[in-house]
Amino acid sequence: MDPRDREKYRQRRRRPRAPREESGIEIPNEVGTVFDLVPTIGEGYRWYDYPYRVSRWLKTGWRCKFIPSLMRTWLANGDNWLFRFNQHDRNFAESLDSSMHNIRVPRDEHVTTPIICLVELFPPSVLPRLEAALRKNGWDVGRRFSPINVRNHVLLARSRSGGGINWWNLITVVRYDRTCLAGDSFREHLPPEFDRIELDAVQVGRGLTAVVAEFHLRDEAARALDIEWHKQHEPLLLWERLRPRSLNRYFATIHEVQLARRSMHYAARDWLTARLPGFFANMEHPQPLLELMLFDKLDPTGLSNSTQSGDLRVSDDALSALGIEHPVFDMLTSPLIPRLVLQRHRSIGIEDPLGDDPTWTLWGSRPAVLKVIGHAGLKFIDGNDNKEIAFRLFKRMRDLFLMISVSVYLEATEERFAEIRDRASARHGKFRPRAINELR
Repeated sequence: MDPRDREKYRQRRRRPRAPREESGIEIPNEVGTVFDLVPTIGEGYRWYDYPYRVSRWLKTGWRCKFIPSLMRTWLANGDNWLFRFNQHDRNFAESLDSSMHNIRVPRDEHVTTPIICLVELFPPSVLPRLEAALRKNGWDVGRRFSPINVRNHVLLARSRSGGGINWWNLITVVRYDRTCLAGDSFREHLPPEFDRIELDAVQVGRGLTAVVAEFHLRDEAARALDIEWHKQHEPLLLWERLRPRSLNRYFATIHEVQLARRSMHYAARDWLTARLPGFFANMEHPQPLLELMLFDKLDPTGLSNSTQSGDLRVSDDALSALGIEHPVFDMLTSPLIPRLVLQRHRSIGIEDPLGDDPTWTLWGSRPAVLKVIGHAGLKFIDGNDNKEIAFRLFKRMRDLFLMISVSVYLEATEERFAEIRDRASARHGKFRPRAINELR
């Protein structure tokens, strides 16, 4: 950043600042420049300087002896509340060339997210919801273009009794304005991010039915995350229950990019919850989600990385903004999905909008994957490499991701049982033995 551009952030001072040499403290040039531009709280003419000076005056000298402890605590909390606004002003004055306060994304690197997969589970307790949803949505239909011309509720009853098939296509939902339909598809006004949604039913044993939903994104939506990733993000001031929180450009980039990714996830989750409410919807628990993320160059399985430009930290920061990370000690790979790595999202703190949602990412280099699988046989998919990879490799992840979703189901069930147990244990002392006998 040109030093002259940073002058627009300079603020007036009540008193001239003493030279740094007279302070006797070694201050880095960058830190000193920022404090030269933006005075510390109480030294300027901003709105928060006046209440801070009043608070400081009340807490010093003979006045502090007459202030109750409760009021001193209240003043200290008020000072902390005002500090956030001063920090927010100072974040704007940080240099755009500093890697500590900015995330650099290589201009020649781009990412595409062509498909998102969700799983909803239907144990016996919520099976009536699946049957009701098939009738309500108009999906309990036979298949005119399939050799199995049987309605969905019949296939569901047969599979749960152990005498039917374990997997079948439930329905394919396409956009209402789409001219080309695929087989037995169903038109609907989908969210603007999605081109079509494929719903498959999978029977797990006899007591658990899973619905695997593949959301195929439109080209504009598939590139939306990349556009947000390359933006120059400015500092943010977030509000949480009337408490301000200041994010510099580094954490603002993480927040905005992951917020864009989260909005795509919850567009899919909300649609599935509204159409097929199952166990996770009933528990108000986000459904397990798997997303395919393809880079133009970045190959996590390769020994070298052309996008790092000799600075590993910059590339790691750019990946952190997306919610993924470089494999360090080990990586989850498979010969069935060559050159792609499976990772679960790990929350990095309060700046991470993805939080603890059960989110997995299958990511890698598009050219590296195409070099292994080749182009033969599937050029009919609009000539789109992203759709080709999604068609040929992503479906191979269904069985593994279904197992992962069942694990999430067991964890959520254990948490629910623990909550019921603890609540019952806490309330047990309120009942007399005679009341328990009457209940029996």
